[in-house]
Amino acid sequence: MRVVVFGYGPIGLLTIFLAARAGAEVTAIDPVAARRETAARLGASSFEVAPAAADLAVDAAGFEETWRGSVDAVRNGGSVVVVGLGRAEGTFPMATIVRRAVTVRGQFAYSRRDFARAVEILAEGDLDLGWISEVAPADGAEAFANLVERLGEYSKVLLTP
Repeated sequence: MRVVVFGYGPIGLLTIFLAARAGAEVTAIDPVAARRETAARLGASSFEVAPAAADLAVDAAGFEETWRGSVDAVRNGGSVVVVGLGRAEGTFPMATIVRRAVTVRGQFAYSRRDFARAVEILAEGDLDLGWISEVAPADGAEAFANLVERLGEYSKVLLTP
């Protein structure tokens, strides 16, 4: 299976890891090139998308550019899952979706079963979490500002006592 993941944020990085772990060939796309190393460590094998080659595209960013990129990346009859909420509204390439029989669906949150499986995966210990920044609550404001201002260095902030 060929999977394309748009976005190297926490959801995108975890999607890359899980898809690669399941045996998929994973292409990862993001404008922040500094995060590529993390995506590669988690299983991405390519960083340039071939048009109409993927079976599945996961948009973990949620912008018009990534919506369109996801649709363009999948083969005829392929699937796009949008989980990113970068923009609430915008245009979508409906004619392309219809003519190429692309399935598009949104996904938000998780089930109790999904959460239990996530805990099992964490317990297995093969997920590299070095990309998560742990900071004290007192340093939280600065750490969250870094997520916006220093995209290449920060992907996720976890406040720890």
